[in-house]
Amino acid sequence: MPNPSKLINIAAEGLIVLGALAAVYDLMRGRIDRARESFGNLLTFAGVRVLGLVFREAGVLSVLYAMQRHAWVRLPAGALTSVACFLLADLIYFSRHWLYHHWRVMWLIHSAHHSSHDFTLTTAIRVNWLGGFIEDFFYILPVLAGFPLGEVYFWRVFVRVHQTWVHTQKIGSLGFLDRIFHTPSIHRVHHASNAPYRYRNYGGVLNIWDRMAGTFQPELADVKPLFGPAEPTRSMNPFKIVFEGWGLFFRDLGRARTPRALLATLFSRPEIRPRITS
Repeated sequence: MPNPSKLINIAAEGLIVLGALAAVYDLMRGRIDRARESFGNLLTFAGVRVLGLVFREAGVLSVLYAMQRHAWVRLPAGALTSVACFLLADLIYFSRHWLYHHWRVMWLIHSAHHSSHDFTLTTAIRVNWLGGFIEDFFYILPVLAGFPLGEVYFWRVFVRVHQTWVHTQKIGSLGFLDRIFHTPSIHRVHHASNAPYRYRNYGGVLNIWDRMAGTFQPELADVKPLFGPAEPTRSMNPFKIVFEGWGLFFRDLGRARTPRALLATLFSRPEIRPRITS
């Protein structure tokens, strides 16, 4: 297995190339608003890369390397271990993603990704600058469970890369595959804010976790997904894309006048005003 740093760099460089190509394509086709958003998404992802290069190697990865020495067991290499590691990585992705949408504090790390009315390939890289660090800490569990860090990170990156291509409106239903895997159709549902699509489809690669949790929802032929909140972030300024949701959170904290109201602000599910028109 490649080392974690190489896996991160390969995936990130591929995302940047795909994002730049998509932005240039939109510009050439005269889709100025979409091209502006794509460039804004690229600038946002540039911040992710800078922070990752500066802090990840010395920070989160060093913690994970240290955790290897305290693993409860040492699992043997082989196909069975790889399959188990993939399933655990996919379950971790689902669990973390569910938390992002059901805990207001965690929503701060994810709100930028859902702050647009558009839904294109570059939406995949419209992410908060702290998200990667938060995600890494969720993978302490498989490292302690005895999975090699290289393998854990391979499947972590695999799930994230799979999540890239599903950000598209160009690919329709894939038939029976939509029932098993997290496809573009399934992810369009996740990004929609209109009923019956809200708070659905948190999976990474497989839909089994959503089915078990009762959060699975297929895309309906007669209900068009409306992406993003009622009031999207229209700026291409990466600081505004990343931190606009934080401003709303601290505003609500300041309005909390009782301990109960404070706890509700911190731990409640974020209530996003749904779009009602396209």
